[in-house]
Amino acid sequence: MLERSGVLQVKAGKKGGIFVVSELLPHAAVAGSIAVETDEVVELLRGRRVVETAVAHAAAAAATAEDYAELERVLRLLERQRGDAEAALRADAMFHSAIARATHNRLLVHTMRLVGRRLAPLRDMLAGGAGEIDAIISVHARQLRAMRNREAAQLDAVLDEHFRMLEERFAAAHHHEWGALFAGPPRRQPARPFEPPWQKISSLPDGYRAHAFLERLAAAGS
Repeated sequence: MLERSGVLQVKAGKKGGIFVVSELLPHAAVAGSIAVETDEVVELLRGRRVVETAVAHAAAAAATAEDYAELERVLRLLERQRGDAEAALRADAMFHSAIARATHNRLLVHTMRLVGRRLAPLRDMLAGGAGEIDAIISVHARQLRAMRNREAAQLDAVLDEHFRMLEERFAAAHHHEWGALFAGPPRRQPARPFEPPWQKISSLPDGYRAHAFLERLAAAGS
């Protein structure tokens, strides 16, 4: 982006390198980059809702007495870390990991680990202080109770409250209402998955496919 905007110049060769051409960042380039990053974070937070909700319900169905004892232990640890925001966030991550392990499904454990890694920088950047820790403790206590009692509707309501904490702070940081970013359908479609050339060719009609094959042969023989 910086090279295309005329801020940096990249030169090849022994005397090449990356050189600063201008110290001024074009407003349009910066605004466009911020818009893309905002969409990516919204996509992440929307995806988090789907994954964590499914994992919580799977854990409620599969958790053993030992799993609930571990979740209670981590929740007590979180309560003891009220005065230390960094330690409290680590304990909160431990709670989410314990939820994933309670599913007894390695794929879900791996998926939750990936979600946690993707969310960590955002949570650090938007940390809300002691008030947030109290709210998280309250949410997790009610989540645990709903899971233990197999109260699916109550679990969904508690999870929605939990998801909104980070979503609302992110929306406020970008001067948006929550609904402008998270209500309704996504604002943009995710990038299409990579499609190998042979898949593209195989999806063409017979005439185009034969023409593409002959062109490849001609190119190989030249």
